[in-house]
Amino acid sequence: MSPIQKVQARAAALETLGLAGSASPDDIRRAWKRLAFETHPDKSAGEAGAFLGVNAAFEYLKSLKTDLGSEADYGPATHTGSAGTVPHRAVRPHIETRTDHLAEDDIAECRALLEDDPLEDAADHVAEAVHRKGRDLLYVVPGAAAPGLNRVALPAAVLTGRRKVAPKIVSFRVAGSCAGEILVPEETRLTEFPGARSVRIRFCQPPDDCGGE
Repeated sequence: MSPIQKVQARAAALETLGLAGSASPDDIRRAWKRLAFETHPDKSAGEAGAFLGVNAAFEYLKSLKTDLGSEADYGPATHTGSAGTVPHRAVRPHIETRTDHLAEDDIAECRALLEDDPLEDAADHVAEAVHRKGRDLLYVVPGAAAPGLNRVALPAAVLTGRRKVAPKIVSFRVAGSCAGEILVPEETRLTEFPGARSVRIRFCQPPDDCGGE
């Protein structure tokens, strides 16, 4: 495995655990224990594939202690040239955007959540796809946000490896009908979307203008 491949593998393993590249050994252990518990096949919401993936990511990160050295090795490096020693940083690996289209059953589950708790003056929406780039999430909703109160049902368990979508309702107000993007507030992101660095909602009109980043 080349140095670049090793860096990419480390980034992928951290992403599986819902962590950033700056995660400490304690962060890695805590994330592994939490996800291993949540995805264990003996639990009702567990999934064997996700459980194995979490454990494989943790074992690979543990192996880096002997394979790639300490975490200090990921800091500034040096390059010696004719002008002397010049500090530089390793190039970050490129992270591709992954697009997942929600299954009909998942969309129905999101829609049912809204119907079970109706609000007369609210415009209800359901996401049909999610673009995932590392820990950044972009949910795609066909149509436009309506003037006043809007509610969007979103599958919140995207980064946890759970089999169920675990939908959550995000509410917001806009002054007029519009397409475009809404940034989910930090407080909502931290409590409802575990592991996500940012969460945005993109309203697309017409629906065929709903590409990724």
